[in-house]
Amino acid sequence: MRMDNDEENMETIKKLLEEIKKEKQLMRDEAHIIKGELSKTMYNEDLRRRLAGEWKKIDADRKSSAAESEASSSMIGDDDTPSTSSDGHKPYRETSM
Repeated sequence: MRMDNDEENMETIKKLLEEIKKEKQLMRDEAHIIKGELSKTMYNEDLRRRLAGEWKKIDADRKSSAAESEASSSMIGDDDTPSTSSDGHKPYRETSM
């Protein structure tokens, strides 16, 4: 009788594992779809901004704020800090060994 209970438990465990695997795959699929939608939305927003001319204004604002920060850092004496690119991030420099 104990043997029957063990077999039933094993079957239940196997069914649960299969169900978990299916749910996990569904979650992966949903995440993939969401990533695709996000990428498409970001592309469309970038395209909309370019067509509307907003990027020119954003770039001009960044350049003016960068010029202001360079002027203030030269007064302080922080000339050894690396400059940033137009998108506000530090430039990536690849080094070879």
